[in-house]
Amino acid sequence: GACDYIKKPFVRGELQSRVNAHLMIKYQKDELNRQNQELRTNMEKLNYMAFRDGLTGLYNRRYVVGDLADDIRGHEKQEKKNVLILADIDDFKKINDTYGHDAGDLALVCIANILEGNCRQHKVVRWGGEEFLIILMAVTKQECYEVCEEIRKEIQAFPFLQGNTTFYCTVTLGISLYD
Repeated sequence: GACDYIKKPFVRGELQSRVNAHLMIKYQKDELNRQNQELRTNMEKLNYMAFRDGLTGLYNRRYVVGDLADDIRGHEKQEKKNVLILADIDDFKKINDTYGHDAGDLALVCIANILEGNCRQHKVVRWGGEEFLIILMAVTKQECYEVCEEIRKEIQAFPFLQGNTTFYCTVTLGISLYD
């Protein structure tokens, strides 16, 4: 690990100068490594923010435009299909108008969690507003219907609490086979 040498007999000032120079180089390398790590961390955060919805943490529309086609191509199988499901919260404007936007945000977050919980091996995207896109990779029609029905039932039965009031939501699901 030696990076320098001095011939004997050496001059004390030269030794001190060289040690100080190498300490400075070490400090600069450490600082550069720290800055590089900070940049990597910030880049990861920016990439996360670019492809994730700020409220729900789900993928956003940029993910669909950018990476979804590649993900779907990786899951193509003959006997199974890739399915796109658009889920829309019924009468969402009424929830915001009746209970307030905080209640609407709470409903969006809870429903996003329900969707993710039922689609762990698949992708869930906040499409916009109260709409969610669910991408089921390599499933049969029966599996698709079962997932949709489980989502519908779980959301319909989930009690949302806003102050002293409890309200419920329903969703409409549209299914499209993607090939």
